[in-house]
Amino acid sequence: MTSAAIQNREDLTGSDFTVFFGPITTNDELEPTYWVLENVRGLKQYWGVQEQKRVGPYYLWGEFPAFDVAVSDGGKMSTSGEYPEKRAQIPYELGDSLRRSVEWMSETEVDSDRGSDNA
Repeated sequence: MTSAAIQNREDLTGSDFTVFFGPITTNDELEPTYWVLENVRGLKQYWGVQEQKRVGPYYLWGEFPAFDVAVSDGGKMSTSGEYPEKRAQIPYELGDSLRRSVEWMSETEVDSDRGSDNA
């Protein structure tokens, strides 16, 4: 989904989505192969699409390869609201598992391209 499609939604009128639209607009401009945005479950009502993956309390939207991960930190809800910077942290295990999946897919695509060159 592009930022233009999201920005044209009438239910976003009056809401401050500046922080949200920055990465989405950048994504439109750069057109990366893979990208991920972590946000709250409630984003569905504004974005109009289901998250691609949920890992405990972490909701992920974007284009990224499948990956499995177990998060052992108890989730962001286990951190007090008095520490929003800690609550906003993405667990290392989640990021690392996603990184390994992207690297594996990238290597697979390169190997596939090499194989088609030899045909």
